Amino acid sequence: MNQKILESIQNYVPQVSSGRVSGITFEQGQLLMSKLINDPLNTDPEKQYDPEGELGFCFGRALKLHLDLLRYGVNKESIKKIFVVGPMNVPGQVWQFHVATIVKDLNSNDWWALDTNLKKPVLVDDWMKQYQRFRTDRTFRLFRSPLIDITKSLRFYITQPQKIGPSGWEYNIQQGGLFDAFYNGYFKDMFKSFKKYPVLVSEKFNFNQCQKLFE
Repeated sequence: MNQKILESIQNYVPQVSSGRVSGITFEQGQLLMSKLINDPLNTDPEKQYDPEGELGFCFGRALKLHLDLLRYGVNKESIKKIFVVGPMNVPGQVWQFHVATIVKDLNSNDWWALDTNLKKPVLVDDWMKQYQRFRTDRTFRLFRSPLIDITKSLRFYITQPQKIGPSGWEYNIQQGGLFDAFYNGYFKDMFKSFKKYPVLVSEKFNFNQCQKLFE
C-alpha cells in the first residue's frame, strides 16, 4: 500500500493555474527551507510555543511551507502533504506521526519533500526511506529460513495540503483551530510575519509570468 501511494503521486499530473509555476527547482525548495530553518518560529519553539516539548510543530512547519509556496507563486494543485503514521523511535523521542509538505519538481514528474529535519529538499521516495529507518518493527529469522519482517507498521498517506494532522481537521481559525490557545500563539505569530514580510513580486517564482501580464 505504501508503494501504491508513492506510485500515485509520481503519476499525478496537476492542473496548472494560469500565471503560476507548475513546480519548483531544488534550489527554490532550499531557499524556502533555509528561510524557515532560520525563522524564530523554528529556531526556538520549545521555549515560547512548546515549553513541555509535546507538540513538536512538524505540522506547523509543514503549514508554513505550504503557504510560502503559494505566496511565492506555486500552483496550488502542485502542493500536497505526506504523513507517516505509526510508532517511530527517533533518537531521544517516540513519535506517532510526522508530516512534510511536498511539491512537484518544475522539470519532471518527481516531487520534493520539504522537511527541515532533513535540512534540504529530498525526493518523496527518499523521504519515505528516511523515516522507515525509525520504525519500531523488528525482524526475525526462523530456522533455515530467510529474514522475515514481523509487521509493516508504518503507513504513508498523501493528502491535500490543507490537512493539519493525519486524522485532524483542515486549516481554520474557529474555536479549536489554528488560533486556539493550545498552540501558544504559534500560528498567530506566523500570520503576523506574513504581513510584516510580504513576498515582493520580483522574489516570486512566477516572476516571468507576472511580467508577461504587463507586456
